[in-house]
Amino acid sequence: MIDLDELYKQGKLTAASIEEAEQGKDLDEDGNLSGSETKTARPSSLRKEVPRRQNTGFSHNPHAEENSTASGSMYTGKGSRRGKAEKNGKKSKEKKKPSVDEAAVRKLARKSMSTEELRLFLKQKEYADEEISAELKELKAHHYLDDRRFAWEYLQYAFSQNRSRMRAFSELRKKGVSEADMQNAFMDYEDLEGSLNERAMAEKEMEKVLRMADLTADDPIPEKIRGRIARRLSARGFSSSLIWDMLGELRRG
Repeated sequence: MIDLDELYKQGKLTAASIEEAEQGKDLDEDGNLSGSETKTARPSSLRKEVPRRQNTGFSHNPHAEENSTASGSMYTGKGSRRGKAEKNGKKSKEKKKPSVDEAAVRKLARKSMSTEELRLFLKQKEYADEEISAELKELKAHHYLDDRRFAWEYLQYAFSQNRSRMRAFSELRKKGVSEADMQNAFMDYEDLEGSLNERAMAEKEMEKVLRMADLTADDPIPEKIRGRIARRLSARGFSSSLIWDMLGELRRG
């Protein structure tokens, strides 16, 4: 993630921008927002040097957009500052559009993003394509933007939620991560965590369904519960063959 102090020294962020970014981090920890506390860029060539992280940038919902940190009210009636200004005939000053540097690092300080996600965000903010390309190049050069690291963090999150490799890779593709970065990130993950055991992950999800139904795997399982198990495992991206093998081992109710 972004080292805010370093960017302040480089003149890319003001003290006010840093305070706003830190408020965004607080929201990530207290709300359902995503943001990584780790600021050290991970080596791209030595997988064994990848630091073990307990808290990734996806500790809650990696798809959730950050909440607004603005404290001002939209109310413009009696008693509000804007209402008083308009009543006195004063025009409120337009907020100056931040530079592409500030817009990019503020976003990354709040939310882990792939290169393509950040590109689309800056595009929506109506920055010029040339500005965006130059900014992305600079962020990559300083290791503030790294799709392989992003994919590795995302895989940690996805597998902790018992999502299959197939589903995790599908989600990363939607975020614009290349096949090479995904594959390398997966090798990084297995170097640290060992081979991914999708059967064990699927069994954990099956047990959740059985507990909610007040059943165990040794009990006769009604067809309705078997259907719930199948749907839950399918939603997490497990293969049909694995799902049917597991259902076949259950006693029919």
